[in-house]
Amino acid sequence: MWQISSGYQPYRNDSYDVSLAISIINGRREEIIDGTPAEYSELYKECWKDKPRERPNMQDIVSTLKALISSEKNSMNLQPKMSKPRSINFMSQKEFNAQYLNEKEINIVSNKSIFGFFKSQLEGSLKIEGFKNLEIISLKDFKLTGLEINGCSQLNKVYLSELTKLTSLTFAKFENNQLSAPFTTAYRIFKNFQILEQYRL
Repeated sequence: MWQISSGYQPYRNDSYDVSLAISIINGRREEIIDGTPAEYSELYKECWKDKPRERPNMQDIVSTLKALISSEKNSMNLQPKMSKPRSINFMSQKEFNAQYLNEKEINIVSNKSIFGFFKSQLEGSLKIEGFKNLEIISLKDFKLTGLEINGCSQLNKVYLSELTKLTSLTFAKFENNQLSAPFTTAYRIFKNFQILEQYRL
């Protein structure tokens, strides 16, 4: 495991002989490479323990590695470079419309404050309708149960992430039933969510 993070063979500057084996038995270990994720380095330090019973078994190692990889994938930003996400300070559909009606991009994340208290959030259903300039929608970490996008003729990209309560998603009645550019969608929703119909325009 150390070799994977370092890219080097362990003890590459030493002769592989009895004296190296004795120094390893006496606790000598390679230095942790700068930039190695802490969880990964902790795992291989566990594997370095002297007593075999104190080391994780192969199932534990694989399970831990899967969890690390999964959390890394979930935290990766798969979106192209866009404007800085805005925090929302509105609660109603009317306020949402007033704030974003003429925007080219809606890129907002949930506005959670420190100490576990929540500020205003988008909850329930949201309708994005008639936003003629809108090209990109990016919504992350809301308690939306429904999202309807209608009449947004310039829209070509939709990114939805961590919308764990979402049960209804509708794209409908685009201008002339077409979009002005190729349309792409990206879904990263972390609970069961089924898209009943998907339109390829």
